[in-house]
Amino acid sequence: MEKLARALLVAVLVTACAPAERSASAVEPAPAPSAPQSPLPTPPASAAAEPAPSIESATPVPQPVPQTVAALRPPSIRLIPAAFPLSKPQPLVEISLATLSGAIGTRTEQTAQLKQLDQWWWPEYVKLLNRVASGDTPEMRSQFAQWHVGTAYGDRLRPWLYGPEGQRTFEAGGLVIDRILGKPWGRLAMVEARMTLIAHIPRVKDQVRVLRVRLIPQPQGSWYVLDAYDEAARRWRAGDAPLYSIAAIEKDLPPYVGGYLWNESYVRGGQKQYPINYTETRFWSARRAAIEELNARFAGGALVDRHFEDLTLQILRFDDTTFLGDGVATVRLAGTLVEVDGKGTKTSQRFTQHLKFYRQSSAFAVYYPVDAQEDDGSWDSGGDLALGLVDRRYG
Repeated sequence: MEKLARALLVAVLVTACAPAERSASAVEPAPAPSAPQSPLPTPPASAAAEPAPSIESATPVPQPVPQTVAALRPPSIRLIPAAFPLSKPQPLVEISLATLSGAIGTRTEQTAQLKQLDQWWWPEYVKLLNRVASGDTPEMRSQFAQWHVGTAYGDRLRPWLYGPEGQRTFEAGGLVIDRILGKPWGRLAMVEARMTLIAHIPRVKDQVRVLRVRLIPQPQGSWYVLDAYDEAARRWRAGDAPLYSIAAIEKDLPPYVGGYLWNESYVRGGQKQYPINYTETRFWSARRAAIEELNARFAGGALVDRHFEDLTLQILRFDDTTFLGDGVATVRLAGTLVEVDGKGTKTSQRFTQHLKFYRQSSAFAVYYPVDAQEDDGSWDSGGDLALGLVDRRYG
């Protein structure tokens, strides 16, 4: 039990304890921080939902009385700017489909992504080009940009979509994967492919282009175009330039740390918490057990309020990087944990703790908690962050 309490990932040092009655006030609900939603369309569901039957009745059906549930916002965190080291990006590893899937033909999350690339994303991408070619407007420019992480490929392709002869239309030729590249921990990082596009131009012979591109996977079966190959220079236009910066990490990370603490916070009249991750790692097994212990206290009335105040965050280092933007941020979190028990007794506890968050490479950075340090200096992960399990595309 003592170990589970420590696994709540806040190493506490009691500095004050005074009885007090704290009035609970509901605030507007706010979800834990998440990655911005991709503007790309999603692949169709495998089976369409059946329409609900139409029921006519002369007798009014009683409607349930809306229940007001108190909610709490993720706590605000003040970042303490400080220089921190970034490790040299690790090279991506070329892998075979058999290595990626475990067995050729096996339907896994990653092989399914490759299937969606050819069968869904590629036709949708050509539809995008036809929409953009219909008019060079700000809206179309925005749609085009949303499918391209970098500008190296987009800047080369956009001028070809227009011409003085009239509106061009495009047809999908083949899409052939040349290489599959993985991250050091085995997850799919990107593919290098050849895309054949056929341009139908009014009163002019069709043009055919074979474009070598780098594509990176995103949630919901989507892919983004990262780069294009310069045949004359015999190199990738953007190359392996890092897709992250210290400024970006400092901006993106604090809200996710706030969401992490929100997941172990409670408010009078609110609901119990659910772990935001069910990955079977040592860290998350300990954290889930700790959250369930808090839930039991909350359900039994022994805990009616739990929140954090005066929070500061300092990023200490950024390791395990890839040029795509992956990495593990080690941070120092400090603040005050405030709890109110069923008798109205309020306790305030100062704490300082080191945590680790994995930054998943994406068009929009996403951070996942992967480790926490205990009072004795040990880490809950036991030294194994299990990035191969954590680094998954949700949605």
